[in-house]
Amino acid sequence: MAEHPLSRRTAQLDKAEREHLEDVVEDLRERAEANVTYRLRQHDPEDEPGDVDEDEELAWEIADACEDFTKGIRNDRADRALSEITTAGYRPNRSHDVAINVTPFAEAEIVPKTVEDTVL
Repeated sequence: MAEHPLSRRTAQLDKAEREHLEDVVEDLRERAEANVTYRLRQHDPEDEPGDVDEDEELAWEIADACEDFTKGIRNDRADRALSEITTAGYRPNRSHDVAINVTPFAEAEIVPKTVEDTVL
């Protein structure tokens, strides 16, 4: 079975989506750090000598993964996505799940009302 040419396209995020994802990543990082801090405060080193190191290592792994995730979001995606959606004559192709891709734009009130009405 041949692979569809659009199936390997990277997601294009607008500014609002990118900022939302960055906020989610920051929230996850803060939660991980708070969890590790809580566990360290509750932990008696004499009871389980190896757990503190594992928790700290996990916290650093999560923090690194969050940083890697945010680095992967290119800044020009917002401009490209916005111009793609707001270009005159835009006609969504429903077979490529455009409704799913347009929904965040509609929620952010970026797309014209007609796109929201006809696609969603």
